[in-house]
Amino acid sequence: MITVTKDSLATAEATCSCGHDFKSVWISPRAHHKPVKFWYAIFWGVSGGKPDKIEWVCRVCKEVVATSTDPEHLLYFRHQ
Repeated sequence: MITVTKDSLATAEATCSCGHDFKSVWISPRAHHKPVKFWYAIFWGVSGGKPDKIEWVCRVCKEVVATSTDPEHLLYFRHQ
């Protein structure tokens, strides 16, 4: 697992255990919110806002390939 920033996202190279690289269609970004934000959304029907971190996960083996806490990534990938 690697940590990416806005500058290193385009040149990042990482693979999961099943062999998919960072730019494969099988690698998808996933937003993570704190549990408090999750329950706020459940009870009030309001989204939790900006996520706490973004993880790129292989959809085949479920392995986390990269993470980011860069503010630009948090805003860009928050609904994915």
